[in-house]
Amino acid sequence: MIDHIKKYIFKYSKAIKAHALGWFLFILYDAVLPGVIKGYFGSLQNYLIHYSINIALFYFSAKKVLPAVFRYPNHSFWKLPIFIAITLASYVSIMFCIDSILVEYNDVLPKTQLHFNKLFIISYAWRGLYFILFSIGYYFFFNYVKERNKKEEAIFEQNAMIMEREIHDKKLAQAKNAFLLAQINPHFLFNTLNYIYYIVTRNAEDGANSITLLSKIMRYTADIENASDFVELAKEIDYVETLTQLHKLRLKEKLHFQFSYHEEAKFIQVIPLLLITIVENTFKHADITDDNCPAVIEMGIDPQNNLFITSRNKSKALQVPAGLNSGLQNFHDRLQLAYMGKASLNYQTDLAGHFTLELLIPEDALQNTNSSLLNKV
Repeated sequence: MIDHIKKYIFKYSKAIKAHALGWFLFILYDAVLPGVIKGYFGSLQNYLIHYSINIALFYFSAKKVLPAVFRYPNHSFWKLPIFIAITLASYVSIMFCIDSILVEYNDVLPKTQLHFNKLFIISYAWRGLYFILFSIGYYFFFNYVKERNKKEEAIFEQNAMIMEREIHDKKLAQAKNAFLLAQINPHFLFNTLNYIYYIVTRNAEDGANSITLLSKIMRYTADIENASDFVELAKEIDYVETLTQLHKLRLKEKLHFQFSYHEEAKFIQVIPLLLITIVENTFKHADITDDNCPAVIEMGIDPQNNLFITSRNKSKALQVPAGLNSGLQNFHDRLQLAYMGKASLNYQTDLAGHFTLELLIPEDALQNTNSSLLNKV
């Protein structure tokens, strides 16, 4: 409250100083300069009284009368002439009364020189019109500045609201992304533990190796919890290669899985678990033991500098569609949040049970997180 009062006082004290300076310069031009040129001045009392009335006329017109005249613009064309006529008549009458008092009691002018005649009316009417026109100009300028400030404040408030909404949406997206990520991580761990179970029951040496591989996988999933919103694909590739080694330990020669990628893709920054989600989906739902139809995942950069990942495999005979769809829907939601709806994810299973998945992230979406990395391509 105190700060608001101080701000209010500062604002109007600044305005008062500006007006005082303006009137000082005007009087200097209107009275002092002509007096210097002519070589004589009127009395100080005469100047004070006349300029006080003229300044009062100016503010009365600008602050009271003109707002009433222009309140309804359609009526102002006939109100304004009436206002000027009435104001000038009142001003001339007041000035005659004031000058009569000054002549009567202060001997400012000889009484014979003061007459309410045509010359007196014209001279003071012109003087009053001068200040009225001055006040009209001030009125329009003041309202222009006022409207401009309102528009600027409205634009500032609108921008502030937009920024606040963007910050809120970003925090909401980050929270949702963290929630979806938290849902994904346990599935990787549980699936990997199941693989190790099969390995340990068959071969203790392979079981020891599988535990080493599991520690690498768990280290990566733990690291991304504290990582930034994006990671290099090279780390995801290391994870995939480790996961593939686990499956090789479990299935030996029966594993038919092919994973290939462009070397330049390793430098691209993506959301955590982007590649891993696709690979994990393949190991979970694909028939990776069919040598006639191996599971294939390819990743690279197309001629338009877009990142692509494709997956093709034969689905398992016993499949739970709901589990597949819910996992990929989760993945789709993460992509839309991270890449502002620009990433495309398409997948389908044909009548023969062959599953295909295509992920494409455009160059402009990648540039938000990769700056000039794609220039290396």
